Amino acid sequence: DRGGQMKQPQWDFGPLGHDYERAPDDNADLSDGFLEEVNDLIRRRLEAKLSRRFDEADSIQNQLEDDFRVLVHDGRKQWRGDNGDFNKYQRQGEPEAEEAADFTETVVSLLSERSEAKAVRDYPVADAIKDRLREEFNVLVDDRARTWTVGYDNHSTRGREWTRGDSPGPEEDADFSSTVQALVDERNQAKISRDYDAADGILKTLQDEFGVYCNDRERTWTVGPNYPKYKRDARDRPGPDEEEDFEDTVNALVAERSAAKYSRDFDTADDIRDELGKDFNVYVDDKKLIWKIDDGYRPPRG
Repeated sequence: DRGGQMKQPQWDFGPLGHDYERAPDDNADLSDGFLEEVNDLIRRRLEAKLSRRFDEADSIQNQLEDDFRVLVHDGRKQWRGDNGDFNKYQRQGEPEAEEAADFTETVVSLLSERSEAKAVRDYPVADAIKDRLREEFNVLVDDRARTWTVGYDNHSTRGREWTRGDSPGPEEDADFSSTVQALVDERNQAKISRDYDAADGILKTLQDEFGVYCNDRERTWTVGPNYPKYKRDARDRPGPDEEEDFEDTVNALVAERSAAKYSRDFDTADDIRDELGKDFNVYVDDKKLIWKIDDGYRPPRG
């Protein structure tokens, strides 16, 4: 101004002095005194940020988190004081009557594990959990809306009838195919009803007594394994120092991991994935069914 002194900028954010709101899913019972103190700290933090006093803003944020157990999300302009977090996904749709008692708790736990993997950019783990949610729990995740639903994806094979994926053998009993198809349909109905113990029991019967394997992604059944086959990325050329049996060894491990995933042995599949990364520096792309020497690049997240 004319006197050579800068005027302190003023901001009008209404009676609270800030434009943050309490998260709509935060139902914690907070006292009026607590709310008054939190709103005052959020106001002071916002003023510090707008005045570019970022160290002061960070100090107030630490005070909110340490003393009040309050988290602030600047992107959403929200805060919460229920000891929750902003990575939670909301369920769309109501639970069904026959749903297992721990179904929601299990799904939420897996979603939280997936969020932690994404936070440290461990996308192979995040993708594996998303696949497991879809294939084992019939759960579809919408990362943009941060929601999850139980049901069929119109753009996938889910909802299609199960069919046989191979041809009958010459010595096959006349009623073999119809018997297996009935079991496969029974398993599918159990999964739709979220009776996963029954579904797993039928799957074991199909494998042990009939030698039949179910491909949940393609919704087909075959006599003998028919799990997804991976191959080396065509752009990934062998290096001059690559050992002669390197590719064969990796192919065997990738095939073993695919078989483990197919059999729902996700712990073994994760262990093999970790071994491939740690011992062979190999990255597996489950969407494209390829593997390559890990150069740090990851496909864009959808």
